[in-house]
Amino acid sequence: MAIPDSPARPTHATGSPATADGAPSPPTGTTATGAAKVTAETAPYVTRPTRSTIFLRTFVPWQLWRFVRINAKMIRIIRGSRS
Repeated sequence: MAIPDSPARPTHATGSPATADGAPSPPTGTTATGAAKVTAETAPYVTRPTRSTIFLRTFVPWQLWRFVRINAKMIRIIRGSRS
């Protein structure tokens, strides 16, 4: 009984593509050393948000205003495309 040939690029259960030598590629976001997270200690050049930026990201009335403004803009664009 003959054993069937394996495919040129094996598929893995995770669905990740294989490298040229057939080994699975590393997960996205990892480096050769295996560090999965970039922190301020590993990459001190990462910018940090200012206090005002953090405030606007967490201030609910500002977020509601942005939501209404973006939706109004979308409605205006959609209505304009129907004429």
